[in-house]
Amino acid sequence: MHQRRNEAAIVEFKSAVKLRPDFAQAHFALGVLYLHADETNDAVAELKEVERINPFFSEAYNDLGALLAKEGQYSLAINQLLQALRINSKDVQAQINMSIVLDHLGEKRASLQLLEQAVQLAPQNAGVYLALGREQHRNSLYDEALKSFRTALQVNPRLPGVHDAIGLTLLALGRSEQASAEFKKALQANPNNAKALQWLGSIATDDGDLDEAAGFLEKAIHLQPGVYKTRTQLGEVYRRQKNLQEAEVQFRAALRLEPDGTAALFGLAKLFRAEGKVQEAQTYFNRVQELHTKSQDADQATVLNAQGVNLTKKGDYRGAVTALKKALVIDPSLAVAYHNLAIALAHQGKTQAAIAAFRNAIRLRPTLAASHYGLALLLKQKGDPSAPVEFRQAQLLQKYVPQQARIPEANPAQGVPAETPSLSVERQLSKPASGQPR
Repeated sequence: MHQRRNEAAIVEFKSAVKLRPDFAQAHFALGVLYLHADETNDAVAELKEVERINPFFSEAYNDLGALLAKEGQYSLAINQLLQALRINSKDVQAQINMSIVLDHLGEKRASLQLLEQAVQLAPQNAGVYLALGREQHRNSLYDEALKSFRTALQVNPRLPGVHDAIGLTLLALGRSEQASAEFKKALQANPNNAKALQWLGSIATDDGDLDEAAGFLEKAIHLQPGVYKTRTQLGEVYRRQKNLQEAEVQFRAALRLEPDGTAALFGLAKLFRAEGKVQEAQTYFNRVQELHTKSQDADQATVLNAQGVNLTKKGDYRGAVTALKKALVIDPSLAVAYHNLAIALAHQGKTQAAIAAFRNAIRLRPTLAASHYGLALLLKQKGDPSAPVEFRQAQLLQKYVPQQARIPEANPAQGVPAETPSLSVERQLSKPASGQPR
């Protein structure tokens, strides 16, 4: 019924824009309808048309930014969300969406700060408290998270997702019985809530009720078959039930979703060991050990980054470059190491290499105002006409996105790399958010 209404509305708004091609509101409504219908390309086209007709239509920038973020195009999403905030700095939904992008990029403190600002702007918006609570949970601030969730419930007792969120936080605090009650409330509100079913399955597994756990997890997979964690949990339940064939099916399905998933690899290793397949088991145990070693190497990259920053401050630019390049061999995704490498290279007069390093930092973390600023400085030094664009981006990011280090407000002076601040690694307290912009 809902799908038919959506299709009928699309027909009506297509007729409206055919009669009035510059009717921005109609194009926007059409874009939103396409979003609901998962017709991504059509949605993008309509939202871009809104921006063309009316460059000050902040909702279009926000919705397009959210859509691009869902597609994993974070750099483009950030540009759209910055425009939404430039037009309306009190656009709470744009702040929420930006916070989700920041979390996906590992900038958890900035994400949390942005949501704290949003709460101040919209104290009666239940969705903001829910988003803040989720970010507090991801930062292991469980008591604060519960307080935010309770406030969200007071503002809107029927807010979707809040009982799941409370349940997860209670579970993190070791209060599994209370958590189970919250997940059951979530199921009462929505019997097809796969996440609540998954966590009820997890609690039942911990309680040793494997039959009940399997029931919950099987329902969750029927509703959402592409969730790695649910697959591994059901695989483990089947393994403990001695249903080894079905356990293998679930672990292999999990690995198709995440080829480096250690829980699934370890599950298969234990499974093959139980079956007496020693060689196959050892292969998977070795893979788990290899991934564990990589995790330890990432910590070493953090240490090398700090050494590089310290050596730059002492004027040992050659030593800094060596340390930072070692860090990047270990962890090529470490954006701040690219940023700090660019600074050291600039001090050595290696402008082109420094520009490339800043661009790599921005590719990995598009919200780093300091990297955009440093790039602007070097581009200006070379007489590149794109320097003002990078400087403007740095200013917008500093104004609307919390930063680890502040940059000068004035236009960058030519050839002064010392003006660009170094950056340290912010340790992630948990995995990137599973929340999606909307």
